[in-house]
Amino acid sequence: MSSLFAARARRWLGVGLALSLLAVPGAASADPPTAPTFTFTGGGYGHGTGMSQYGAQGQAMMGRSWQQILSTYFTGVDFAFLQPDPGPTQIGDEGPVWVGLEQNLTSKDIKIWPIAAEPHHVTVTRGDERADVLHYNTMSFDFADGSCTFSVGAVTWPSGPCDFDIEWDGWSDAPTVALDTTIADGSPSCDQSGERCYSRGTLLIRPNAAAGDTVSGFHLVARLDMEDYLYGLLEVPYSWGDEALKAQAVAGRSYAANKQALRGSPESSSLRQELCWCQLYDSTVDQFYAGWGRGAASWIDAVDATAGLVLYHGAVEAPSFHPRAGSPIAVPTYYSSSTFGHTEDSAVAFGGSETPPYLVGVEDHWSVIPEAGNPLGTWEKAFTHTELAAILGWDDVEDVTVASWLRPGTAYQSAYQVTFTGTDGGSPASTTRLARRLRSQLGFYSMQITSVDKYIPNGWDTGGGGPLPDQVGLHDSNTGEWYVRDADGSERPPFYYGVPDDIPMVCDWDGLDGVSTVGLYRASSGFMYLRNTNDFGTADNAFYFGIPEDRPICGDWDGNGTDTIGIFRPSTGTFYLANTNATMFADVEVVLAAPGSVPLAGDWDGDGDDTVGLYDPVGRTLSLTNSLTDPTIDIDYVYNTVPEDQIITGDWDGDGVDTVGVFRPPDVAFYLRDDFEMQYANHTIELFGEAHMTPVAGVWDAG
Repeated sequence: MSSLFAARARRWLGVGLALSLLAVPGAASADPPTAPTFTFTGGGYGHGTGMSQYGAQGQAMMGRSWQQILSTYFTGVDFAFLQPDPGPTQIGDEGPVWVGLEQNLTSKDIKIWPIAAEPHHVTVTRGDERADVLHYNTMSFDFADGSCTFSVGAVTWPSGPCDFDIEWDGWSDAPTVALDTTIADGSPSCDQSGERCYSRGTLLIRPNAAAGDTVSGFHLVARLDMEDYLYGLLEVPYSWGDEALKAQAVAGRSYAANKQALRGSPESSSLRQELCWCQLYDSTVDQFYAGWGRGAASWIDAVDATAGLVLYHGAVEAPSFHPRAGSPIAVPTYYSSSTFGHTEDSAVAFGGSETPPYLVGVEDHWSVIPEAGNPLGTWEKAFTHTELAAILGWDDVEDVTVASWLRPGTAYQSAYQVTFTGTDGGSPASTTRLARRLRSQLGFYSMQITSVDKYIPNGWDTGGGGPLPDQVGLHDSNTGEWYVRDADGSERPPFYYGVPDDIPMVCDWDGLDGVSTVGLYRASSGFMYLRNTNDFGTADNAFYFGIPEDRPICGDWDGNGTDTIGIFRPSTGTFYLANTNATMFADVEVVLAAPGSVPLAGDWDGDGDDTVGLYDPVGRTLSLTNSLTDPTIDIDYVYNTVPEDQIITGDWDGDGVDTVGVFRPPDVAFYLRDDFEMQYANHTIELFGEAHMTPVAGVWDAG
């Protein structure tokens, strides 16, 4: 989620604020650079949207209440209690929270430690099997050959399903044992750095595949009440002011309740079962849940004082697949460590065309007042010209300038776009990047860049292209053969990759060279097979993502230069997009309020981030959005297609904007358009391929 160490929604840097900011190095003195150097100055840590945690602490130190703190950062919100039996205008309690602790394990030892004078025993069950285990014993769970065993002492259960419930008095007000899942040190335990212990709720071991699919390991999950979950959050130092802690407790609860409503129970989702059997990860992917032994009285008091409270806004409603579709759900309370003095609109920080009213940027001088103690109110990072050139893949970088500003002319002016100029392949080169993209690409603490300074040493000889257009290709699903056409019209020798009926995808999977390479989605198993070269061979990356009905897409969802996978699920009308090419929980879930069954992906507005769209073959309509966080229909028009046409997307003229085209089987021809206006093709490609083939597009050679 958006924690103080969060980067972008569900895309994080570092670890918790309480941990990651304990040792921020000071600026060391150094000799003047001997080559041109560019110094970026900025402030803040994290994505900068929603609540600033150091800002909350600053407000608390100035005597402001938790309600005032949250109302500062989340505009127009109200406060509401989670209701077990909600009315039409109330926010429902979604029940216990499923927290993913560890994924895809093949073995796990768990030791039972007493934390009270009369410790309760631990009961392990699997179907009709049952074992009662006393404290100080270590329980072992192991996976081999598709099944799991359990052992403790001299007792060993036979191989069977990886489906164990581990219960004790964890649902009581005062549990008497803690289960240590790391055993990092001997007694005393549960007080060592890196050790993870759990005393509340129930621990579960579940297979890492849905029923009927191949199991390759197991997940470790905690299931516990919302308030017990909050007791174990480690998002800010517990020594902070009481009102700051209360604000954090309400923000943490509202975020968790929102994700519960949007993601549903893992018991009814095969995708969630494969990924984690959870609604929330225990890391900064969502919120940092540290379990037992990390809390303090001040934090427990803050949770208790705000029990059941979340943020309410009339614009936040349950999605169509929720049992109470259209009813209110908790506000997604994004938060990050700090800002340089102003928070950002969510559309600026995360990408998109619109910002919801509760996530507009606000003045945040509280984050940088001395009382807040923010170590990253300002920061600097320097690069030599050759270091920047290596990152960009160029020969040299000659200049870096701020191309456009957010809040220009104010005390809170920061860069929106930054332009790099230099040489690439011996020719002049220029690229303009969004500041939010530079945060991950250049390793900045935040996107809030306030200046870029260039230093040229005395005596240094200063001396004296845009994106490449996509080209088309074809995949023969009957044979698994690929055909690629270069910009000059020449055709490369075909090559085999995959098996018949695989669904083709083409994207830049490694993000290293700007070259698009082949990938396949095997719908029968929900498996992705990605390759980093366009030739015969085996997959460089293979993993599960999706279920048989899903339709694959790919794109650069977070603007970091690497394309990743996604799927569209027709039965729910939902896009599930991941920012990593691996079996995982989707980083972004999007429901597009538009007709259509053919999913599309592309950078429709040229901002560097890919988004999604739908094509409706019946109405011949295209519906495209420029935002994954607020997916309104930004481009909507009727396309001049015929029933046999297959839609294809790409940047046909190299202007940085993706548009659409078709492969028309009756003509065995491509008709490609450079904008969303004209009715006829800008580019026609004929006499390439055969009518039964599937079209693809990409940059086959980056130069």
